[in-house]
Amino acid sequence: MSVQTIAKEKFSGPVNFVENKNNLYTLCYNQQPSANLNPHQPLHFLLFDNQKNEIVFEDNLPNGSVKWIGKYQIKVEVIPGIVSIEQENNAHFYIYDVQLKKKIKNQ
Repeated sequence: MSVQTIAKEKFSGPVNFVENKNNLYTLCYNQQPSANLNPHQPLHFLLFDNQKNEIVFEDNLPNGSVKWIGKYQIKVEVIPGIVSIEQENNAHFYIYDVQLKKKIKNQ
């Protein structure tokens, strides 16, 4: 199956497709727009290996963002709902490496 077919089966609504620099992997994500009653933007994403035609990684966040930061790494920012004063200056993110198939930094 193609990445477009798999993503459309997994996500409801529009899907964004962003390939890495060498087109070996595709980041597919669906982010619902915020609404007055719910300012959070739920994020569902997956990383797809274009050569093996398989999902490498998948995550679902109540509020966040995802982007490529290198050939093989994505940065996933988790936006917390209510932040305490102690947590205010702490970044909430992790970096996932598709070659290593693991999170390499978590904060």
